[in-house]
Amino acid sequence: MPSTDMRVSTGSSAAPELTAYELVARGGRVIGVVRLPTETTWIRRSQLSGDDAPNAVMVTPAPPPKQDIDDYARAHGLDATRRAFDADVSRPQPNKPRTWRESLINPQVLCDEQFPEVRYVVPRIIPEGVTLLASRPKLGKSWLILQVATAIATGSVTLAASDHPEHGDVLYLALEDNARRLQRRLTKYFGGRREILPRRLGLTTTWRRLDLGGLDDLREWCRSVSKPVLIAIDTLKKVRKPKGRNQSDYDADYEACEGLVRLTKEFAGLSIIVAHHDRKMDADDVFDTVSGTLGLTGGVDTIAIVKRSTKGTTLHVEGRDVPETIEKALNFDRETCRWQILGEAIDIQRSAERSRVLTALRGAPDGLSVQELIGVAGLGGTNAAYLLLGRMVEAGDVERVRRGVYGMPGTRVNLSRAKRGQNSRQDGN
Repeated sequence: MPSTDMRVSTGSSAAPELTAYELVARGGRVIGVVRLPTETTWIRRSQLSGDDAPNAVMVTPAPPPKQDIDDYARAHGLDATRRAFDADVSRPQPNKPRTWRESLINPQVLCDEQFPEVRYVVPRIIPEGVTLLASRPKLGKSWLILQVATAIATGSVTLAASDHPEHGDVLYLALEDNARRLQRRLTKYFGGRREILPRRLGLTTTWRRLDLGGLDDLREWCRSVSKPVLIAIDTLKKVRKPKGRNQSDYDADYEACEGLVRLTKEFAGLSIIVAHHDRKMDADDVFDTVSGTLGLTGGVDTIAIVKRSTKGTTLHVEGRDVPETIEKALNFDRETCRWQILGEAIDIQRSAERSRVLTALRGAPDGLSVQELIGVAGLGGTNAAYLLLGRMVEAGDVERVRRGVYGMPGTRVNLSRAKRGQNSRQDGN
């Protein structure tokens, strides 16, 4: 039964002889008389179920009603009271700030509560909430956003397999494009086939700044469609509020997406992907390469970074609803303008490194030192190289010729034969 606030009063002995529990049990939507210690209260219908309902309801003070419901019931009857009450509770009620006492959470009640499963716009990778998507300029993140947006708008599968792909309304703010470039992008992506253009995808190249009405515009869009699932903002710079005169960089960054986070809490299942740039300098932690302070990454629900290196292109994801850090190897097809997930980055990169090592050793009959392999095969470093070569030795792909030198299987035998032949020639001389 839905939870709805309703006005009741203590009533009098002349009120209709019906209790709240009896009315609810009979399917009525209006309360008759509930005897409570205060004159006027609010109670919730969801709490009026069970034999002890009149004694178990929770109440909070409320303003006096325009007309006492008991008086109205006596004058007009219960059917008319029910209709009047339904009309009254259907009107939006002002949000009253909760006190700290009302905000306290009972841990036992919390552990027993059932929450809906986290929804994903990209299965098991990008969840609901606000996701900051960062990469170097011109790396293809706008194509990635368009790919995810069109998949949601058409209910199709992209990037990750799913039996039930998310389907709903999408708003894409292509704020770094103009109409001409956006048309060219769509034509290239869909191949000029107008019939497959998604109808549930809304596009725009202009939007008000969030603090100048842009956030309210996003909220209005969510209310105007049947199922708002994704808002894509490309890029954050175009909509964020400028830093205040006396505001720290951290505070300004933290507040940049604060309104968007609140918006996702207003609309269940809503995801907002915000495009951003990373900085040129590398870092030990890839998530520290996002341009800005820690306030920016700390103020969103999920961080996704597309990073290109000598090992390939990798999608790194971590967030509040992401149990473990995700690292997926990516490939961008320039012909179709679509991204593809190749698999776990560590497996794909290890396979590519193995191939480069084998190619290098096939052309080195005497083997190569670890330092030579690092340079020729583009390995990450000394420790990573030794770890990889050790695994390749265990697998029988290569062999350790001597300390610090590796070669193809049979290299030691060949070197030993060559040395014996050389000694024999010397003895013959």
